[in-house]
Amino acid sequence: MVGGVWFNMAVQAYIHVKTVAEALQYLSDPDKSSQIIAGGVGIADQLHNGFLNDDQLIDISRIAELKLVEKIDVHGEPYLKIGSVLNLNSVANLDEVKDEFPVLAKALKESSDPARKNAFTFGGRITTKIPQGMLFPALCALNTLIVIKTIQSERMIPILEWLKSEPMEIPFLITSVLIPYTLKPSWVMQDVKRRNFPGEIIAGVLIAANKEETGFAENLRIFGSVDNFGLVTFELVENYLNGKKITKELLRQTEEVISSQLKNNWGLDEDAQYRRRVLTALITRSLEHVFLAVEKEQE
Repeated sequence: MVGGVWFNMAVQAYIHVKTVAEALQYLSDPDKSSQIIAGGVGIADQLHNGFLNDDQLIDISRIAELKLVEKIDVHGEPYLKIGSVLNLNSVANLDEVKDEFPVLAKALKESSDPARKNAFTFGGRITTKIPQGMLFPALCALNTLIVIKTIQSERMIPILEWLKSEPMEIPFLITSVLIPYTLKPSWVMQDVKRRNFPGEIIAGVLIAANKEETGFAENLRIFGSVDNFGLVTFELVENYLNGKKITKELLRQTEEVISSQLKNNWGLDEDAQYRRRVLTALITRSLEHVFLAVEKEQE
């Protein structure tokens, strides 16, 4: 059973692997179709009418390398490395995450119901790019890198680049997630319009920035998430605000910029219009909170 649904399997082999290299060797077999399994995210995404049709399931849950949590050095900078097969609940409860990256801990804790948080893996959600509450905005705000291994190479890419990329055509594994300690924003603000089911949202916004005491926006970044459509970025709004002193008039003008950027998103039906209104309101409200915080600091 995956995701609460019983399904039939035409799988000929269920293979436990002990190394990443072994997993990639099986994935690269041109004569067999394969599916990775660790927490069930990939399988749930592949189900068709309750039927899973792959030659082999490759279980990576026992690979020790993919369970590591450690502080590492990348090009002279400290990063927290989190293995990809840890489930969402385990990552949320790591002391390092709660203490150093509370915005990620919050996003993970609110991402779904307890059963799914214990089943879905960190790497599985990122690999499939399936929206999960405010998880992707939080990872983007933290300048997260992901480590991707293929049979030929290993590379690190920003999470935002990964989420916007086309599907990879060669077998790969996301082996770990790297979060930099030195690039944490000075403050983060989140606002969400939720549905009734845990983790499901209509829309949400996360604003992160480094700001000076004078009230100027510095390195302001805005990330949204919209139900099944996933991550939304706001480069136009960021460029409009960055380097400027936050004022009430600036916030009024910013709402017009937001509306302009979203006017063609998600179609023209009533649902699309509602999403645009909700997201615009969330961003505006969050920016107002920022303004009030800056104004209070200046008093």
